[in-house]
Amino acid sequence: SLDSSFDTFLYEDSLQEYSTWTKTYEVTGTTTEIDVTLVWNDPPGSEYCGYYYEKGACLVHDLDLKVYNDGTRLYSNFGAGDGDYSGQEDEYNNVEKTTIDTSSLTVGSTITVTVETNGLTYADTQKFAVVVTGNVEVPASTPVPAPVPAPTTTTHAPVPAPVPAPTMSPTDGGYCVSGSSSVTVMAPGAKTAFDVPISEVKVGDKILARSENGKKVYATVYGVPHSPTVEPFIEIEMATPPSRTALTAHTLRATEFHTFPTCDHNKPAMAHELSVGDCLHTVDGEGRVARVSKVDTKVDDTYSVRVDEDIPSIAVGGVFTHAQSDGMIHKTELSSTTKKGLRRSKSQIKEMKKKYN
Repeated sequence: SLDSSFDTFLYEDSLQEYSTWTKTYEVTGTTTEIDVTLVWNDPPGSEYCGYYYEKGACLVHDLDLKVYNDGTRLYSNFGAGDGDYSGQEDEYNNVEKTTIDTSSLTVGSTITVTVETNGLTYADTQKFAVVVTGNVEVPASTPVPAPVPAPTTTTHAPVPAPVPAPTMSPTDGGYCVSGSSSVTVMAPGAKTAFDVPISEVKVGDKILARSENGKKVYATVYGVPHSPTVEPFIEIEMATPPSRTALTAHTLRATEFHTFPTCDHNKPAMAHELSVGDCLHTVDGEGRVARVSKVDTKVDDTYSVRVDEDIPSIAVGGVFTHAQSDGMIHKTELSSTTKKGLRRSKSQIKEMKKKYN
């Protein structure tokens, strides 16, 4: 027979960008696991949303399910015990689920469920649904939705099937920039920084980037994925700041769906969405877009750079653009690729000085 404290709660709501939805429960028993499931209909992704990993992130609207027991975070989908993905946010699925083993919980302890937006691209709001099942109850001071009758054949509410990720490959394009676009790097052992094409960046270099608090930093490069170009580039030129000449104005080429943090609270904008007058972050501070044009050329490969997970953007052509961050594998990758000689030798650093000084 079912535990008398077993309940199912169903919520349907919506969130705006950078907002949070929260519900709190008390644990009433330890005989039935607690399941928390979040699901939403993600807008259609671009045909160019290629990715470089076995699991590719092609979400257009990214929501995060966060579940806590008395302040301790319990991760969804890629939770504890799921190999290299333990303790990571789920950036790949539009169905996220956290299952809690109640045998380690205390009756009367608190379960807090939150849903947060982590990027809305095509709309100001996103609708979603949350299902909570198990030995929980809503505290008396909290408004209680009408409970859904407990199922007679199973202890779990039905979960919508995930929307399959597109079967794309690295050569299908993605969030990249032209290989000839310049970046500022400081090679291991070098005392000065150099502006070089992104195609010449190597693992172990330090690249000029922007931290989460907006400060300019040099971030370690853990990977430089690249592929042939299969889509047009968008050429973006910024208005020339007083500190620069027309010959050194900030200019870069990015694929149509590469994103940039804007001056509006770092809200992302795709390259093809930018217009003259839009405000972007540059190495000289906030700047305005002076020209946006499509370049129908495929002579240049597309490149991206993987950096620390707490580094949201790197400087390309003097403009801060979103970087690939992969905290799951970067330290291992740096260690293994260093042994393969991908980091720069002293002779290579001397060659850089000659070529770019």
